[in-house]
This record gives sequence, C-alpha cells and structure tokens, in this order.
Amino acid sequence: MHGDLAGAVTLHEETLARRRQALGDDHPDTLVSCEELARTYKECGDLDRAVSLHEATLTQYQRPLGPPHPATLNSQNGLAATYLTSGNVSRALPMYAAVLAQWQQALGDSDPETITSRNNLAYAYPTAGRPDQAAQHLETALARCEEVHGEAHPETIAIRANLD
Repeated sequence: MHGDLAGAVTLHEETLARRRQALGDDHPDTLVSCEELARTYKECGDLDRAVSLHEATLTQYQRPLGPPHPATLNSQNGLAATYLTSGNVSRALPMYAAVLAQWQQALGDSDPETITSRNNLAYAYPTAGRPDQAAQHLETALARCEEVHGEAHPETIAIRANLD
C-alpha cells in the first residue's frame, strides 16, 4: 500500500462528519466526501464498508438528481468498480453497462465520459470470463478516443495498452 491509508481514512471520516454537521447529509460537498471515503475504504481493502457507503451515496444522489445526472453516473461507476474489486462481477457488469448506456444517450458515443465508461466496462469483462467483449469495447473506445483526442493523447495510449 502506498501512503498512510489509515491516516487518510481518519481524515476523510473527520471531514465527512464535519460536512454532515455543517451542510447536512444531502449537500453535494457532503456526498463528495462520502465518495472519497468510500474510495479510501476500497483502497484499504475494507470492501464491505466501501460497498455500503457507495450504495448509500448513490441512493442520495438518485433522489434529487435522478439516474441520468453526471454526479449519479459517476457515483454508480464508483460502486461498480467497488463491486468488481470485491468479486461481485454479477452486480458490477450490469451497472457498468447501465452507466455506459446513460452516457451514450446523454452525450453521444464520442464524448470523453462515454469513452471512459466504455473502457471501464471493457476492463470488467475479462473478470467475467468474456475477453472477446472486452476487446470489442476497447476497440470502439480506442477508435472514439483517437477521433476526439488524437493518437498521442494519454487516454488513447492507455486504451491502446489495454488492448495489447
């Protein structure tokens, strides 16, 4: 592990407590703190707490903003990543696919958010024993990324490396 993750957890927990007290549970800054703490739990390997906090935070985003809002989609993506890390591929894949579909509908297939979402879904497929689908999504993501950013962009290079 890199850095002081235990210290990071403590810091994020304290920040979240302060934001809840000052701003309330549903304030956007409080929800950002929830996301950061959930990611830190995940990095520490505390996957039960990470999943629980991600699920609660997603529900809090969905209530006022709805499913297609960028904050909701980013929260959903974080939860999908945590499901994947925890080995719950059966929950991660449909969530990644749903996020991709929402980004495509809202922003089109060549938007950077959609490209990143497609790459995330592709990353999950090999874990589910579906490498062909991973390659198909990576090829599409690479083509869109080259269109949008060019061949030398770091995102394009990263997606190309995932294909190799």
